[in-house]
Amino acid sequence: KYAHKQIVFFSKEDVIVRLPKSFRVELPLGTRFSLYPLKRTLLLSSVGLKYPLDGLTLEQGQMIGTSNETTETHVHIEQTEEGLIAIVPIEHVTALLASNS
Repeated sequence: KYAHKQIVFFSKEDVIVRLPKSFRVELPLGTRFSLYPLKRTLLLSSVGLKYPLDGLTLEQGQMIGTSNETTETHVHIEQTEEGLIAIVPIEHVTALLASNS
């Protein structure tokens, strides 16, 4: 229903955003960067993550992509359609909001 709007959730420790098909952000090395599928999602490629997601299909109740971290300052994720959310420490909210999410 709200696919055309940027939706951001905040908790005491994290910020959660829905990712567009092509997502780029700059974050410090070693930043916790967790992904979770809202629906079945095929990842075309990922750059800058400890555990690459290239070619993986993530789906609730099956394979989910949580508990990753950055290995480069530039993170890039390509998915076939918008189906993922990212969970990042709250101190990086400015970078996430400045990204193309």
